[in-house]
Order: sequence, then C-alpha cells, then structure tokens
Amino acid sequence: MQSRASRSIRGCLCAGLALVLAAPVSAGTTQSAFDGLVDRLRAVHAYEFDVDATEHAGSVTKAATMHVAVNVDDHSEQLVILAGAHHGSVVSWSGGPDESVKLPGMMSVIPIHGALRDSKFLSLRGNDIRVAELQTILDCYAAHRDSMVEAPGPMLDGEATVSISISSKDGVMCDGNDWQQERAVTRDEVLVSRATGLPKRRARYEGTILVEEWDLRDFTTHGGPELRPADGTKQASTR
Repeated sequence: MQSRASRSIRGCLCAGLALVLAAPVSAGTTQSAFDGLVDRLRAVHAYEFDVDATEHAGSVTKAATMHVAVNVDDHSEQLVILAGAHHGSVVSWSGGPDESVKLPGMMSVIPIHGALRDSKFLSLRGNDIRVAELQTILDCYAAHRDSMVEAPGPMLDGEATVSISISSKDGVMCDGNDWQQERAVTRDEVLVSRATGLPKRRARYEGTILVEEWDLRDFTTHGGPELRPADGTKQASTR
C-alpha cells in the first residue's frame, strides 16, 4: 500500500505535468515571419526595388510600374515612373512635408515642388510617395499587432510565401496615412518569400474586395550585413 506522502508526491508531479502540457509555447521558440522581416531589414542602410502597382476605385483602375529607391539613413526616397501615367517622371522626397517632381523631357529642367498631400501628386486612391517605404509599412503592422495573422501564402514566381495580414473593421489606420481612402481598408496583407525573407507583394482590401496591389521584384539592399536566404535555397540580391 502506498503511503500518503507517496500519493501526495505523485499528485503534485501529475499536476505539474498537466500545467506544463497546457502552457502556451513561448513566443521566442519560433520567430514569426513579421519579426524575421523586421530583423532582416534592421541593419540595411538603403534598398531599392521595382514594383507593379494597381489601384481600383469604383469602376476605375490605374496601373503603373515604378522603380523605388529608399535611403534609410537620411530618410529620403526617389520614385521613377517606368510605365503608366506620367511615365518618365521622377518624384523625390527628403523626409520633410514637401516633395519635388521632375517631368519627362524638356519639362525636367524646372522641378515642380509641392506638399506631399497635394492632390496632383497623389495616386488614384490618395497614396503619396511614402506608401512605398517599407519602414512605414512595418510600423503600421506593428501598431496593429493584436490583429496580425500569419499563414501559408500562395506561390509567387515559383517561390513559396508566408502571408502576414492585419485587419480592422473600422479601417486599418496608421500614423501619417489617415486619409479617407485608408479608412475604407479593412485588411492589409504582405506576402513574404520563404526563400529570401523579403516582401514580394502587398495587397489591401475593403472587405473582400481587392483595392490596392503592389508586386515587388528585383529587391536590392545596400549596406549592413548580407541578407542571406531564410532557408538557404536562394541568395537575396545585395550589393
């Protein structure tokens, strides 16, 4: 016959084991795709990429292809419109409230200066040059972390992706982008390549309707430690 002490010890051990098995896995056990993206860009001094951007507003759709270059150190950005309306134009921003635009051809001699939120510098859905800055996107996602969901994403250009999304029924609002069209966006998604750990697509939705989509390619980083592929299968573009 077991002693009362022996039964008591066994009971304590069983209770302890139950607590261990029921306890949630520590957040530090596996790094999330979002935290991995933040870490991979943390030491980068500058980056650039090409992007195919499409926006929908009612029955109107506008598309453009652009080259984006961002200098993280001095918080500046340059956007060259490669195809679409105003192709050949160069938009420059130095981190302040204003930006400058050089139109193609002879008009490039005299740059046009104006406020970031000047209507003539905005996209169909009211986006300005800052929408292409990855730090702005990451800050927005961090601000909505309580709604963040990560899940397997679709194959893009032969690469497996991870979907990172945030949502709000009242609109995904962030510092610096609180204009009317933003208030209608209820879900924001970034697809990150499993091979490189870098973003490949950003999509924004009003309910179930896709209203904004940016496909990123030829992502290049400058400065900081080399960004090695997340799974060792493909080298991220660096120089």
